[in-house]
Amino acid sequence: MVIVVAALDSELAGIRRLLELADSFHVGEVRMEHGRLGGRDCVLVQSGMGRVRAEEALRAVLAQYHPVAVLSLGFCGALAATLRVGDLVVCSPVGALLTLPSEPHAAPSPAGWLHCDGALVHQALAVPMPPGAGQLVGGGCLTVPSAAGPRGVKQWLSDGFPSVAVDMESFWIGLLCKEAGVPLLVVRSVSDTLSESLPSFEGLVDDFGRASLTTLSHYLLHRPLRVAQLVRLGLQAHWAEKSLTDFTVNFLHLQQAIP
Repeated sequence: MVIVVAALDSELAGIRRLLELADSFHVGEVRMEHGRLGGRDCVLVQSGMGRVRAEEALRAVLAQYHPVAVLSLGFCGALAATLRVGDLVVCSPVGALLTLPSEPHAAPSPAGWLHCDGALVHQALAVPMPPGAGQLVGGGCLTVPSAAGPRGVKQWLSDGFPSVAVDMESFWIGLLCKEAGVPLLVVRSVSDTLSESLPSFEGLVDDFGRASLTTLSHYLLHRPLRVAQLVRLGLQAHWAEKSLTDFTVNFLHLQQAIP
């Protein structure tokens, strides 16, 4: 069995549509769906954003199942100028910062670095992608405690750390996999480029990326110029999600390390 974990419904949407569902249930707020994907026995886990949610979700799923591998998926910000929306990063090593300064200064020391399973990384980089899909590259990923939205912050992270992608969960998932002795693969799809700033979504969405109609209406009423930006980000998220879906199905069809 393979555990496929992502923070947001939008990251799993395409994969979920292709899952041959056998069972769906919640453990607390963690949504789990058991079925077959790409010919493999899988459990999809929607964890929610950030360290606490990721750790809670992985502990819950590892208490119920004994997977042969964990595949951590999701969107990321690019820390390399060569990456475009929809490009996929097979992440290794993965590091973490415990704090993210509001403005650039001397880079703090990472909480640690870990490597994904070498065989899985090798197989992932060899997965064929459909024509027109984004590029598939290898590189480091930096996990931070809050969204790295401003382009100045992303540039500072790019200059200070050996990483090409930034996210909020991968390192903590990897740490628990290491403790449990479960092979890990982290793959992130670029949803925003290095040169692009993201608006603050504080108060707009919850830990699972959900926004109520009332909250969204109030947000846009006070920020009407954000409408076009949110539409563009939605289109970019759709493209990033499609890349994740194509990769995941092809990976599970073709890789040989997971029985």
